[in-house]
Amino acid sequence: MIISKPAKTMAFIILSAIWFFATYYPAFGLKGYQSNTLIVSLSLVFLVFTFILYRKQNTEPYPLSPIAFSILLFLGWVVLGRFYTVDQDMSMSTVLIHLGGIALLLGLSLGIREEKHLEKFLWLILFCAGLMSVIAILQQFEVYPEIIPRATKQMSTGLYGHRNMLATYLLLHFPLAIYFHVSSQTRTKKIIFGILSILIALAIIFSRSRGGQLVLGIELFSVLIYFIREKEYTKIRDLIIGVVLITVLYFGLFSLVKTSMLKPLVEHSNLTQVDAEINRKAWVENPPSIANIFDGDKSAWGNLANRLFFWTTGWEIFKDYWLTGTGPWTFELLYPVYQGKEITEKLKSLLDSPANRLPVFGALPNPPHSHNIFIQTATETGLIGLGLLVAFLITIYSRGIYLLRKAPPEVRSYVFFLLLAITGFMIHNLIEYNWFQIQFIYTFIILVFALDFLDRKYSPRKISLRKV
Repeated sequence: MIISKPAKTMAFIILSAIWFFATYYPAFGLKGYQSNTLIVSLSLVFLVFTFILYRKQNTEPYPLSPIAFSILLFLGWVVLGRFYTVDQDMSMSTVLIHLGGIALLLGLSLGIREEKHLEKFLWLILFCAGLMSVIAILQQFEVYPEIIPRATKQMSTGLYGHRNMLATYLLLHFPLAIYFHVSSQTRTKKIIFGILSILIALAIIFSRSRGGQLVLGIELFSVLIYFIREKEYTKIRDLIIGVVLITVLYFGLFSLVKTSMLKPLVEHSNLTQVDAEINRKAWVENPPSIANIFDGDKSAWGNLANRLFFWTTGWEIFKDYWLTGTGPWTFELLYPVYQGKEITEKLKSLLDSPANRLPVFGALPNPPHSHNIFIQTATETGLIGLGLLVAFLITIYSRGIYLLRKAPPEVRSYVFFLLLAITGFMIHNLIEYNWFQIQFIYTFIILVFALDFLDRKYSPRKISLRKV
């Protein structure tokens, strides 16, 4: 039975609505639980809709591949955290988000059966990332304050309120923007995706997230090495031109930001505003960057020291709840209980000693997470959850490497950039934990699905664990 074009269009509209709400939910004035409920509900609607369309098509049963199966196991174990958590109220939102992730992945698997449909959807999420990048760049100039939030100490945050969250979100998209730029056959598409690549890179730089800037450099260097290995000299030239453009535009925009700071302080109405403006100018003149990562008042040693406390405390929690963990999103709840452990006190004494003094800023705050995806997973989902996450990573990288070796030449580049996006995300999450927020987990799932789609389409052998 032939599926009507309006039905397919409706499925794409639902999927588009999911992504716009997932990316820009702060702009709609929704609170966290409201946006999560809305997006998960739309995901379930999308799954039901695509399942009905799938049942009407005269096609073979869908093969559940190793990549999809492994990530579904991990997501499913987090959803089961509803039953092993130490606090059901704390875990409910995270459980709901992971349930929506399962619905999204299954809906994509049933609804997207052609590569051109996958590419159109990837274009959509790149457009969302490009618009977020424009917002982040405009934050440097404090324009349209009714719409665009003010930057924090001249660190762009987009709509997410924190520079590291913005950087993580954009790092997921940057390799794809480069891929579509170098692989597009038309001049118009090359220009569009080239502009998107530059906007995303500039937004990451303006976020002042040194971890994000470091991963951006790793991604660019990896792309250069890949092009050299493949002897793609034209693409190497385009990449170098792009880096030069990014550098020129950054210093040009930065000089404009400095110029906008030259207005007299007498324009401000009170001392509080004057102090804020002086502080902002100081950050404009000397922003945190990779160049001062090891010295100065903006060095990263303080943040690193705090993370050592978080990781040490996470290890203590894991030792007490090693099998199933404490439940999704409970690290923040248990951290104060374990902070006073003897091992943490010894580490603090070592760091505070004159010979090993590191600038830990005041009393350690109660962090919302452990700032490491593996420690967070171990503490909250136990050895079972950590094992499932590692098994998924082994599966996706083994299948990706297999495709890089065996797939047709035009597909290998696609696979490489998808793997690079996933790898950049995982590297940044070694010092952050931007996973449970819906804009991260959903984007990660679409990248995993894209790689799974290519694996099923171009693998020379049939890989199926079971039929659904």
